[in-house]
Amino acid sequence: MRWSECSVKRLLVCVQMAAKLRCPVSKFIAHTLSHVFFLTLLALATFGARSQVGHNVVLNLIHDNDSMHDDG
Repeated sequence: MRWSECSVKRLLVCVQMAAKLRCPVSKFIAHTLSHVFFLTLLALATFGARSQVGHNVVLNLIHDNDSMHDDG
């Protein structure tokens, strides 16, 4: 598929979605989901879930790196 065909198909999908979002109920649902997503991210940032995940990833990388040097 060529680039121009792909961009035309994406444009059509965007136009179709915009037509569906004209309905007030759809706008309300989209707005509500946006707020729920924002509050979820805010809660994760507040309670430090991000730092804990990052800490675990760093520990796993260090452990993997040490085990690679022990084999050699």
